[in-house]
Amino acid sequence: MEKISDMIVEPCIESPYLTPLRLSYEQNGYVKAWDLLCAHGGVSIIIFNVSRNKLVLVKQFRPPIFYADFPASAKPKIGDRISVAAHDVTKGFTIELCAGIIDKNKSLPEIAAEEVMEECGYKVDPKNLEQVSCYRAGVSIHGSKHYLYYVEVTDDMKVSEGGGNAHEGEFLEVIEMTIHEARDYINGKGSKHAKIPENEMNSPADTALGLMWFLNNKAATFL
Repeated sequence: MEKISDMIVEPCIESPYLTPLRLSYEQNGYVKAWDLLCAHGGVSIIIFNVSRNKLVLVKQFRPPIFYADFPASAKPKIGDRISVAAHDVTKGFTIELCAGIIDKNKSLPEIAAEEVMEECGYKVDPKNLEQVSCYRAGVSIHGSKHYLYYVEVTDDMKVSEGGGNAHEGEFLEVIEMTIHEARDYINGKGSKHAKIPENEMNSPADTALGLMWFLNNKAATFL
């Protein structure tokens, strides 16, 4: 497990990723206001290794998940230090598709291919990425566009261990799931890769969408 320590809640004065805004408007005669975030869009990639007949995903620590798990009556406030030893940090680890934000002046397939290389260690041709869907994420808070792709890889395409860009503070664990394990996971039967209560997924919605799409559209070919 990653070593998590020295955790403190601080105010977010500025961020290269998020800008908080309030949009005031009138709707059907009612004056309204909506708090929102300006955020980057993103790409997510369903990766299937045809050499191993396994889906390739990542596991990582997500601070918002860890923080959100505190009950409302005990939410740490700005300035509070959080004793990691006194709390189960495993609740903050998620299982996700390989993914990244759209923050480069490159085509979406090129950005997706770079994420596959950085996070999972496979060198893929952007031309081989199949776009599955484009959807809106966080519709009540940022509404950015996210693009879902599918790509098949082989063991021969593995050129590194992946794990993200450590020099940027990104630490990921590459994990694999069989088709049966993926089906069990989205059906709420848990995963050997994470400590997850029954009937829950510690994953974002795009991972559920991607796994269900794969099971409905590709899995039969490999069973």
